Amino acid sequence: MGKSELCLQVTNALRKRFWGVFWIDVDNELQAKAHLLKVARRIGSEVETIDDAMEQINEISEPFLLVLDNADDIKMDYQRYLPTSCLGTVLMTSRNIECRKFATVNNHIVLDRLVHPDDEELLRKTIQTNALMTRQLVSEELTEVCELLAGHALAIVQAGSYIAHGCSLPQYVQEFKRQRKRLMEFHEEQARSRYGNVFSTFEVAAQRLTNSAAANDQDAYELLQILGVLDWKALPLSTFLAADRCMSLFEEGRRHETWDLLKLWHIQQIPAWVTHPSRVSTTFNHEGACTAEDHSSSVLPVVIGSNSQSPLHVSRNNRLLQAVSTLHKLALLMLVYDETDASVTLHPLVHAWARDRQSATRRDKSWITAGCILSSLLLDPTYIRAESTALKSHAISLMADIPCLSSSGEILRIAVMCCFIMVRLELHIEAMAPTQHLVSKLPAVENQPKEARWALLCIHAAAYQFAGEHEHVIATLLPLIEAMGKSSGSKARLAHATLYCSHSMRQLWRLNEARDLVEPFLRSLNEGEVQAGIEVYPRVKAEMANILGCLSRYDEAIALMLSVVNEEAAGREAHDRHLLSLRESLAMTYAVARRPEEEIAQRKIIFVTRTQHESETSYWRLIAGLHLATAYNMNRQPWLAFRILADIQDAVKKSWRSWTDVHLDHALQSGLALLFMSEPALALQQVEPVYQFYRTRLKKSDALRIKTENLISNIYWELGRKREAIKMLSQVVEHQDESGMSISRPWCVGNQKRLGGWKEEVARLDGSSDAKIDDVDDNKLEKTQQDQTTTEPQTADDVSQTQSISCQADVPGPPSATMGSGQEGDFVQETTTEADRATAGMQEATAGLEEISLKPS
Repeated sequence: MGKSELCLQVTNALRKRFWGVFWIDVDNELQAKAHLLKVARRIGSEVETIDDAMEQINEISEPFLLVLDNADDIKMDYQRYLPTSCLGTVLMTSRNIECRKFATVNNHIVLDRLVHPDDEELLRKTIQTNALMTRQLVSEELTEVCELLAGHALAIVQAGSYIAHGCSLPQYVQEFKRQRKRLMEFHEEQARSRYGNVFSTFEVAAQRLTNSAAANDQDAYELLQILGVLDWKALPLSTFLAADRCMSLFEEGRRHETWDLLKLWHIQQIPAWVTHPSRVSTTFNHEGACTAEDHSSSVLPVVIGSNSQSPLHVSRNNRLLQAVSTLHKLALLMLVYDETDASVTLHPLVHAWARDRQSATRRDKSWITAGCILSSLLLDPTYIRAESTALKSHAISLMADIPCLSSSGEILRIAVMCCFIMVRLELHIEAMAPTQHLVSKLPAVENQPKEARWALLCIHAAAYQFAGEHEHVIATLLPLIEAMGKSSGSKARLAHATLYCSHSMRQLWRLNEARDLVEPFLRSLNEGEVQAGIEVYPRVKAEMANILGCLSRYDEAIALMLSVVNEEAAGREAHDRHLLSLRESLAMTYAVARRPEEEIAQRKIIFVTRTQHESETSYWRLIAGLHLATAYNMNRQPWLAFRILADIQDAVKKSWRSWTDVHLDHALQSGLALLFMSEPALALQQVEPVYQFYRTRLKKSDALRIKTENLISNIYWELGRKREAIKMLSQVVEHQDESGMSISRPWCVGNQKRLGGWKEEVARLDGSSDAKIDDVDDNKLEKTQQDQTTTEPQTADDVSQTQSISCQADVPGPPSATMGSGQEGDFVQETTTEADRATAGMQEATAGLEEISLKPS
C-alpha cells in the first residue's frame, strides 16, 4: 500500500470527526493553486490567489482536515499551504525528508517496506490469483523477487501480475536487473522520477508491449502514453467513442463549433484504435476479463456500465477495449464502473512513470494526440456537459505542460481548443493561467494562425470575465474587435468578441458604449448569415435587448427578444439549451420592464421543460425553480413561490456542497415569501442559519450576500429589533458601495434612503441623536442574534435540516375571501394601514432585486 492509499484509508476512517475534508495535490504550484481555489469556491468564496484561498480556509469555524498529497518538490515552500487555524488538522504525504519539519512531535511517520513474510505472502497470492496455469512457487525465489522490489506493495502486485502471465520467478529477476540498468540510463539526471526503482517494475511490462508485434499490444502501449499526459483519475471510455463520433460531425461540416480551429490534420492525429470501430462486440466482466462476440450488425452498442455483478457490455470498438484489457492484465490501469459507463484510472505511481519515461519528443507527440482527442469533443457540446465532472481534471493536467509553441502553429491551435474546452467545462479560473501563458508566447509562434490568436484572446477574455476582471476584458477585446472588423474572417468569432466585450461594459454600467458596439455588428449581418443556424448571432441580439432594457427602452427590448425567441423556437426542440437560454433572457427583459405576468409565463416554460428533461439536482433546473419563485415573490404571490421552493427543497439539500448560490438563494426566497405572508419569525428561522453559515465564505460585496442581508434587515425591523435592523442595513449600504453597485442603481439608492428613515424614526422614538444610533455594540448584537434566533448550525447539513423544519411549518396561504377567480395573479389582500406601511417598506426594500441578479444568459 502506497502513501496516498494509506492516507485515503486514514481519511475515510476519520471523516466523521471533521466538518470537511479537503484533498490538495501539491505536486506542483499550478495544480496546488487550482485545487485550493476550488476548495475556496466549495466553501463559498471566490478568490484568485493561494494566500486568499488559505485565508478563507483559516476562517472555517468547524474542525476540518486538510490533506496535502505529493509534497515532493524540494524547491517548493509548503509552509504557505499550512493553515494557521487551531481547528485545522493537516495530513501530509511526501518523499522529501525535509518535510518532516512540518510535523508535530512524534507525528512524523516513515512508511517502511513490507517485511517478511508479508511481502512474500502478497506476491504468492497475486501470482496464484492471476496465474494461467498451476505452478510450484519456490520460497527462495519469491524472497529474491521481494528483495529486488524493496518490499513495495504496489510493485509486488504488479510484478506478481506479470509473472502470472507466463514468466518464471528467475526470469523476472533477470529481466528486472536489465530493465533497472536501462531505466537509470534512460533519464537525464534532472529528469529522474522521485519514485526510484519502483518504475523498473512497470518498465518490465512496458518492454513486453514494445517487444510485441501484436496490434493489441501496440495499441495498449500508445494508450498508456496518452494516459500519461492526462490525469491519473478516472477517464470515461466513452470519451474515445465520443471522439470517434465527432469525426463524423467534422465531416458533416460542424467545424464552426470549434471556431474553425479544428482541421483535418487534427482529426488525423487521433489513433486508429479510436476511429476504426470493429464488427466485434466486447464484454468486460467485473474482474476485467475481456471476451469477444461476432455481431452481424455494423452498428453495435455504445458503452453501457453496470454497478452490479452482471457483465459490462461495451462496444463498437474492439481495438480500444482490447488495449484497455491488455493494460488491465498487466496491472497498469484499473477499471471503474458506474451506471452508465466504464472508466480507466491509473495509480499515481503508474501515471508518474508513464509520463516520466517518455522522452521530450515522445511526450510532445502524446500531448498532441491527447489534445486532438479532447479538442474533437468541441463538436459535441452535449457530451461535454454530460461528462464535465470526469473531464475537468484531464483538461487541467494536459494544459499544465504545454509543448513549445514555436515548433508548430498546430500546437497553438490544439492549446487554444483545450482552453476552449476548459471554459466549456466551467473551469474559468483554471483557464486563466494557461491562456495568459499562451498570450505571452504568441510573439514566438512561427506561422501564427490568425484565427487561433483571435480565438485565444476571446477565450482569455471569457476566463477573466468570470473572475470579474471586466476592465481587462475590455482592454483585451476592443483592439481585437477592431482588427477582426477589418478582416474578411468569420463573423462568428467577431460575434463572440463583441458579446464578451459588451457584457463587461454592461457590468460596468457603460451602457452607451455597449450599445455602440453591438448595434453596428447587428446591422452588418445579412439574411444568409442570420439564417445560418450559428447560435452566437441570436445571443448577440439578446445582448442588445439586455442593453435596451438597462437603458429603460423596455418596449424595444421586449420586441427584439420576442422575435429572437420565436425565430429560434421554430427550428429547435423545446428543451434545446440555446432556446432555454434565450427564454431566460426574455424573462429577464420582462422583469426589468416590470411586466411580471409575462415574466412568470416564460419562467414557467423554462422550469417545466427543465423538470421534464433534466435530473433532480441539475444546476440549471434548480436555478429555473429559484427564478420562478423569485418572480412570484416580486409579483406578491408568495404562496406560489413557497410551493415551488418546497418542491425543489430536497434537491437543494442534496446539492448544497456543489452549488453554494443555490443553497443561499433558496433560503433567501423562502424567507422573502414567508415575510410577504406576514410570518417574519418563520422567515428569520428560514434564512438566518443559512446566512450565518455562508457569511464568512462569501465576499462582502457578493450580490447574493447583500440581498440576503437586505432581507434580514427588513425581518429584524418587522420583529421590532430596530437597532439590529439598522446595523444590518448599514452593512448592506457599505457593501453595495464597495462593489460599485450603487452607481445609477435605484435599489441601492433606496437602501440609503430607507436607512436614513429608519435612523430618524428610532432617534425620534428614543429621543437620541443619529450618532448614538450608529453606535451599536457589535458584541451585544452578535449575542442578541444568538439568543433570539435558532442555534447556529454546525454544518451545512444542519442548515438544510433547519430549512426542512421551516418549510414543513404551518404557513398560511392566501385568504380565500380575496382570491377572485382563483387563478394566479388574482389575489389582492385586504390590509390595515399599518400593513400598508409594512408592504410599502418591503416594496422599497425589494424593488430592484432582479436588477442585482440581472446577468446575460
